[in-house]
Amino acid sequence: MDRGSFLCREIIYIGQAENIRSRHKKHEKKELFLAKLCPGEVLFYSCAPVAKADLDRVENALVFEMHPKLNDKLTETFPYETTTVVSEGQCALLKKQFTVERKD
Repeated sequence: MDRGSFLCREIIYIGQAENIRSRHKKHEKKELFLAKLCPGEVLFYSCAPVAKADLDRVENALVFEMHPKLNDKLTETFPYETTTVVSEGQCALLKKQFTVERKD
């Protein structure tokens, strides 16, 4: 691997925030995030712009689809109509497109 590049091993948490800078600095699960790291690993954050009106739906769709280890809610239900999420950019662990059906 080239110097300056990294390998994303696992998505451990998916969340939402209106202010991502403030949220990641004061996140209540930050110590849990750090505890998941092996020696020599670094914690990375990734974010994407989502319309405020869609934050809950997109977060729920991603958590429902991905089942990250540190998400203890939203993994078994999806109370929205059929939703397709399309992502751009590079994250090998995140599907470029997926559709979630309602599941109450």
